[in-house]
Amino acid sequence: MTEENIKLFDSELKVMDVLWKDGDVPAKYVADTLNREVGWNKNTTYTLIKRCINKGAIERTEPGFMCHALIAKEQVQDLETDELIDKINNMDNYRMTVYVNSIDKTAMKDLEQLCKEYGYTVVKENGGLINSLVSKLTMIIIGISAIGVILVIAAVIIIYVMTKLDIYARMYELGVLKTMGASNKDILKILAIHNLLVGCISAVIAIVTLMITDISKVYRVWNLDGYPIYQSDAKQFILLLFFGIIIAVFSGWIPMVMASRISPKNALKLNA
Repeated sequence: MTEENIKLFDSELKVMDVLWKDGDVPAKYVADTLNREVGWNKNTTYTLIKRCINKGAIERTEPGFMCHALIAKEQVQDLETDELIDKINNMDNYRMTVYVNSIDKTAMKDLEQLCKEYGYTVVKENGGLINSLVSKLTMIIIGISAIGVILVIAAVIIIYVMTKLDIYARMYELGVLKTMGASNKDILKILAIHNLLVGCISAVIAIVTLMITDISKVYRVWNLDGYPIYQSDAKQFILLLFFGIIIAVFSGWIPMVMASRISPKNALKLNA
C-alpha cells in the first residue's frame, strides 16, 4: 500500500495525531496519552498502532518500541479532500446536511444563493427531528438510571431481610456471648465482620461471573471503525467490589444494631 492511497479511520488518526504533535515517541507514550485524553486502555491503543504499521503509516523500531510517522498530516488531509470531491462528482444524488445556528436572515439568503450557484438544491429543515432524537435518548438514559436505582433499592431490602433472618437464627449464640460478658460493641463488631465477609464474597463472585461470561462487552461503546472508545476495565471492577461491600454492611446495619442491644435474657428466650 503506497502513501498516496493509505486510508486511515478516525480511531487510527487519533494515534497519528500524537505522533504528528510530539514526534517519534514510544508506543507506551502513545497509549498513556490516549488513555488520558480519550479513555482508551493500553490494548486498544496497541491494536490501533499495529493496524497503522500494517497500513504503512507508522514504523516501529527498537529499543523501546519507538513509533515514527511515515506519512504527514497534510497528506492525509489532502487524501480526505480528494475523496470527498470524487464522491460529489461521481454521485448523481448527493445530500449534504449543514446545521446552522445563530444566523440572520440576510446571511441565510446568501448561503442559499451560494449553494444554488454550485448546483445544490437547498431544503431547509428545522431542528425538530434532532430535538426528538435527543429527547428519546434522554428518556432511555433516564429509564436505565431508574432501573439501576430500583435494583439497588431491591438489593438493600433483600440484604436487610436476610441479615435480620440470619441474626434471628443466631440469637441464642449472641445471648450466650452476652452472658459471658460481651459488650454491645463486641456483638456489633462480630455481626459487621460477618456482613463484610458476605459482601466481599458476593462481589467477588459477581466480578468473576462478569469476567467469565464477558458481559463487560455490554458496557463498551464502539465507533464506526469497530474499535471501542470506552470499555470496562479493572477500575470499574474494583469500584463494583467496593460498592458491593458498602451495600452489604450498611443494608444490614439497623438489624445489627438492634441485635447488639438486646438483653441476654431476651436473646436466650427467643431460641428457647
